[in-house]
Amino acid sequence: FVDVLQACEATGYAACPIRAFAAHRANENIPGCFLLKLLGRGGHLDLERSYRDPRDREIESRYPNLRGSKRYIGIYMNDAEWDGSDVFAIPEQGIAMFVVERVAQAIRKAKLRNVRLTKNTEACIYV
Repeated sequence: FVDVLQACEATGYAACPIRAFAAHRANENIPGCFLLKLLGRGGHLDLERSYRDPRDREIESRYPNLRGSKRYIGIYMNDAEWDGSDVFAIPEQGIAMFVVERVAQAIRKAKLRNVRLTKNTEACIYV
């Protein structure tokens, strides 16, 4: 993943090498592991550009811990607050990492495993 970010000259992150161990293999060292720190900052969430999912009640019945939450489709930010980084976080969006389209294309081309890319127009958020 870090190699792909470096190859496409992505901005907005720092990669720090770490020592990681496989617990299921007698604490064997796993080479090539990095801690990825997001430095890029997106603007605050802009719910007015998202739309409410009409299936709120269906979702609440399947996931009781979301009771009272509203589901919105589309994750948009205040573009004026974005620092322009290729890799960034949106405040209050937890551990989600956002990338610009050219970085997403590089990730797809590399056919990395254990990476899920979701278009912001199709992503959902619970508020």
